[in-house]
Amino acid sequence: GLPVRYIDEIVTHIPEDKLWFETFTLNANGAISLSGIVLDNQAFAAYVESLRVSNFIANVNTQRTSRRTVDGRGLIAFQCSVTAQEYFETFNVNGSTNG
Repeated sequence: GLPVRYIDEIVTHIPEDKLWFETFTLNANGAISLSGIVLDNQAFAAYVESLRVSNFIANVNTQRTSRRTVDGRGLIAFQCSVTAQEYFETFNVNGSTNG
């Protein structure tokens, strides 16, 4: 169903060893609020863009980014919300799909 696919999209797009969630909350309206740490602004921007082009994501709203020092390293803290959208695969005559 949509909730599982929606969460899968959010998780599978995480850049390995560059972004870590601290909170992952499903709101009553169906949006997911995320907060966490990322190595740099470029890694966060790439993650957000990968979500925005997903067929299952309607919107990504960055609420805040700020610098944070963790174990002596300068990292970026972030907060954002992600909203799902319904996506229906259609099948062509030859059996291939649109997604």
